[in-house]
Amino acid sequence: MKKIIVKYNVSDNPWIQRYETITFNREKLLPIVESLINSCENKDYKNSYQYDKHVNIILDNIEVANKRPVYMAIIKLLDEKIIAQSKYNWHDGATAVKRCLECKIAYSTPGFIEAKRYNELFN
Repeated sequence: MKKIIVKYNVSDNPWIQRYETITFNREKLLPIVESLINSCENKDYKNSYQYDKHVNIILDNIEVANKRPVYMAIIKLLDEKIIAQSKYNWHDGATAVKRCLECKIAYSTPGFIEAKRYNELFN
């Protein structure tokens, strides 16, 4: 498979969904994935947000209008690597990067921050 297909919601309204499909070239994303994994390898942080500084250095070099679908495509490649290596350790580089990207995707979801804040205030 040379292509990675990502289907994502482009709607700004959390109640109305509108999906688009984007196709990514696997060969172009693999160097990014490898550098992300290498940046988080051999770190033993207690919290997942501590890996963000390593991940952000690499992701800041990606120049696209919407990074969310790129993150989703990278996660697909990370999933393949995690399954192939049978590494499910919390501190494994691929797992750490995946957790960081999933958090970034969550915070970029319309309505997520408001819902999180509401939950913190009113439990």
